[in-house]
Amino acid sequence: MKKFILILAISMIMILTGFQPGFADTPCISSGARTVDGNIYTGPCELCGVFIQTDGANPAIMVGIYDNDDAASGNLLMPQITVAATNHYGGFFPNLTIKAEHGLYLDAGTNLIVIVYYRVNP
Repeated sequence: MKKFILILAISMIMILTGFQPGFADTPCISSGARTVDGNIYTGPCELCGVFIQTDGANPAIMVGIYDNDDAASGNLLMPQITVAATNHYGGFFPNLTIKAEHGLYLDAGTNLIVIVYYRVNP
């Protein structure tokens, strides 16, 4: 199981650093570890994906990411993701562009650590 988690983590790092075909030349930026609701970025950008870690005892529930810079309202870019406690890690990294016009706002949910990866439009 530990080997699987290590391989999954390495694969995610490879994806985020540009080894995935179709990604733009501009690398994704990390929001850093987040545990509460809040603004991720203000202004036009692209959502690259999210990485979620549970507390190990409870399922992690990320409510969503919105195209807004100051509230959990507006256009929902990524809906609820639930990660089982026994899985410890999860996330979503689409191989497509998810554009945000106003910014990114995280509605964090419960029992988790979330890292949002985004790209600022050149």
